[in-house]
Amino acid sequence: MKKEGIIIVQHGDFPHDFKDEHREMFDFIKGMIAEVSQKTREIERETDDCYLVDMGKILRSFKRIGGYQHLELGYIEFSKPTIEEAVQELEKQGVKRIIFINSPGIMMRSSHSLIDVPRILREIKEGHPELEMIYTPPGVVFEEMADVFIKRMDYALGKHVGNKQIPSGNLTEDWGVVLIAHGDVPLDYLQNSQKMEMTEKHIDEWSDMVRNWPRNEENDPLYFDTIELEKRIKEKVGYEIEMGNLEFSSPTLQEALDKLTERGVEKVYFMGGTGFMDRSSHTLVDIPEAVANLKENNPDVEMEYIYPNIDQVCDDLTLMLVEKVNQAVKNGKYVS
Repeated sequence: MKKEGIIIVQHGDFPHDFKDEHREMFDFIKGMIAEVSQKTREIERETDDCYLVDMGKILRSFKRIGGYQHLELGYIEFSKPTIEEAVQELEKQGVKRIIFINSPGIMMRSSHSLIDVPRILREIKEGHPELEMIYTPPGVVFEEMADVFIKRMDYALGKHVGNKQIPSGNLTEDWGVVLIAHGDVPLDYLQNSQKMEMTEKHIDEWSDMVRNWPRNEENDPLYFDTIELEKRIKEKVGYEIEMGNLEFSSPTLQEALDKLTERGVEKVYFMGGTGFMDRSSHTLVDIPEAVANLKENNPDVEMEYIYPNIDQVCDDLTLMLVEKVNQAVKNGKYVS
């Protein structure tokens, strides 16, 4: 029997000080992304758009388990509604106090959750000074997130999978909740847009440029949180496991693969990491393409990509979100 291993694919992030040193470059790509985002927000999405369908499942699970009366979804970029539009919808419902929480795709500490979202919320607060706004701090309970990954691995490897009892939340009715998601580019736009192709070309170049930048917990908390999560998973299972990054950070997927093959692994399963549990352009296009390239360059290793299935872990992720909301109500820091 072949020795099997698993590579968990993380996105990777730019260190904050790298962004500061290359500000002109980042302002340029930010402008390109903003243009694409404005365009794609206007595109009418099909009802079976994979990303929006999976986000809808998370939203419904979140509402059911949390028992929230006032809950809206808002996207950072690419998709509608915006976070501002989600706030406006809650205001129409008479809500005066709002909790903001990141969806599973951006719940780790990263440049999105630590920089982009707080900036957006400060701008919203300026336009809605009467609103009480709390941003739920990004980050995860590593033990609970490790269990989510183990459950996904068990599904993939055909092992028995048990389910948790699901308690409900206890948020009072006068609170509203905005679930913040990243947003995604429609797959047909991704494949046919010259502007998107140009943006991705620049990102690929900068990804190679930044991979070996020195990391610490202050300039790249996602990198260190990923290491901690990997440690917790390895403590719980006997699988051969490595983390590899799609872009921006090391180890690369090839480097993660090399670590496994050096330990005698002959078959490798690839599975999306903390930002890749739902169906998106990353999980349906970018990661499969990366695995196909690895197969071509490593013909002696059997490889299989595990496509995401949010149904397997939707309630588990929701439980983590509900607990974060409840803690934020008790101890949260108001946006000012």
